[in-house]
Formats: sequence, structure tokens, C-alpha cells
Amino acid sequence: RQLFPIYFAWSSFTLAMQLLTGSAMGLPNKAMQWLGASLATSLVNSLFLEPAATKVMFERYALERQNKKEAPEYKDLAKKFNSLHGMSSLVNLVAVVGGFVHAYYLALLFV
Repeated sequence: RQLFPIYFAWSSFTLAMQLLTGSAMGLPNKAMQWLGASLATSLVNSLFLEPAATKVMFERYALERQNKKEAPEYKDLAKKFNSLHGMSSLVNLVAVVGGFVHAYYLALLFV
């Protein structure tokens, strides 16, 4: 419950710092674009997807405590959670790939 908000907040912060330092170091535009995309996706996760997924998760847990795992509303919540979690994972993958692209271009500066 507490891990993902912290993870996405720190990701956003560090990506913003990488953008600032990358422009000061003269990284190529492609690297900066990937960093920008990474920051955008991290913010989408932090501000929209993670809070929505967490809300649905707790609604689902409440139904579980009431022994309503077979209820249609539980199944709807499970489907909604799986969708939000999948989108969050995909968006996070873009952020991670952007970090690797940044590291690649950063390494090229020192070759």
C-alpha cells in the first residue's frame, strides 16, 4: 500500500533531476526525449493509475472480508484492478526503458 506511491514519487523526482542534468551535460535530443517520456509516464502512474488501482484493490479487499468473492461486483472489481495494474506495469516499463536509453547516451559521453 505504501511502496508504490513512494516508488513513483521518487521515480518522478529522479527523472526530473536527470532531465535537468542531462540538458546541462548536452545529452542528445533523443536521450532527452526518452527522459521526458519516462517522466511523463511516471507522473501518469503516480497521479492517476496507482491511486485508482489502490482504490479498487481496497474495495475488492472489503468484499473479500465479507466473503463475497463470487459476487458479480467482486468479479467486476477484479477485472478493473487487473486492467489498471496492467496499464500501470506497461507505463512503468516505458519509464524503465527511458532510463536505460539515458544511461546508454550518458555512457557514450565517456567513451
